[in-house]
Amino acid sequence: AQPLWSVNVQDDVVAGIGFDGATVAVATTRNQLVAAANGQVLWRAQLPARTYTQPLVAGGRVFVLLADQRVSAFDASNGAPLWTQRYVGEPLVLAHPGLLVAVGNALVVGVGERLVAMNPDNGQAAWDVPLAQSRGVDGVERLVDLVSEPAVIGSVVCARAFQAAVSC
Repeated sequence: AQPLWSVNVQDDVVAGIGFDGATVAVATTRNQLVAAANGQVLWRAQLPARTYTQPLVAGGRVFVLLADQRVSAFDASNGAPLWTQRYVGEPLVLAHPGLLVAVGNALVVGVGERLVAMNPDNGQAAWDVPLAQSRGVDGVERLVDLVSEPAVIGSVVCARAFQAAVSC
C-alpha cells in the first residue's frame, strides 16, 4: 500500500496521532500542536505544557489534555484557541497517555482520579466523578491518573486508574 500523503512536522512526535478522516493532529517534543491535511501543515500552536495523550480531532476542533491538567480546544481549520479549562489536583502525573475521548456529544477526560464530561463547545463540565481515591504518604503513592480509554455501555462509563481498580 502506498501512502496517500506525508508531512514533515520538523520535530519528534511525543504522543499518538489524532485523526478525524481529514485533519491529522500531533504534539511534538517542543510542546507544539501541529495540524495537517492533504500533505500540508495547516497550523502550529505552542502549548504551555507537555502532553502525553494523543490529540483528539472531532467536530471541527482539536482537543488536548496537558500534563498540568489543562484541557484545551483549538479550531481545527486555523488553530485559533477556543477555550481552556484547568483542573487542580496532585502535582505529579504519569508520563503515560491519559484519557481523552468523545462519548456521544461529550468530551470525556481523565483529570487525576476524576472522570469529567465536558461540553466540547465551551469546556464546561456536565459532570465530574471521582473514580479512584489516592492513598499513601507521598506523591508517587498517591498517583491515580486515569490511564485507559473508557468502556461505554449505554449510560455507564468505566475506566481504569493507575494503582487502582476499574470503576464505573
